[in-house]
Amino acid sequence: MPVYPPTWGPLEKAGRYPHMFKHDIRIWERFLDAFGGQFSAVAYDIALGGITTDDPQADPAMVAGWRYTTAKKIDAAVRNDRECWLCEVRPDAGLAAVGSVLGYAILSDADPWTALPLVPVIVTDRMDGDTKLVCQEFDVVVIELPEPVLSAPADGVVPVTGLPR
Repeated sequence: MPVYPPTWGPLEKAGRYPHMFKHDIRIWERFLDAFGGQFSAVAYDIALGGITTDDPQADPAMVAGWRYTTAKKIDAAVRNDRECWLCEVRPDAGLAAVGSVLGYAILSDADPWTALPLVPVIVTDRMDGDTKLVCQEFDVVVIELPEPVLSAPADGVVPVTGLPR
């Protein structure tokens, strides 16, 4: 079981998500727009593993706090009635993201917290071809959601504001 049981909630934009930085949030909210309707619930920051203190004076809250601090944390898990996606949200995802999401799957198998089949997923704005090959080899789903490209108006003039005079 994770350090604390997952807290499941609705898939909706909140503007802030545990341990996600500004760029992560933009990617995650594009995921919610594109895929949110396929899932019934989301849980953030699921803490797996962690080191247990050997302090004999530690009370249960201290032990859980120590484990949580040292645990590996899943950015987001989304579920429906068929499966649970373990989502690593990472800009410009590389091999470290692959290792993270595979680690979450292995830790979840070793200490089960859901009966649903687990799907390791990387949600990113971009990924190089070598990393995609590795993901394919390890059955990691890759969802690339690049920043939208702003297009110039038809007349080609782009208004600029906020410049000093």
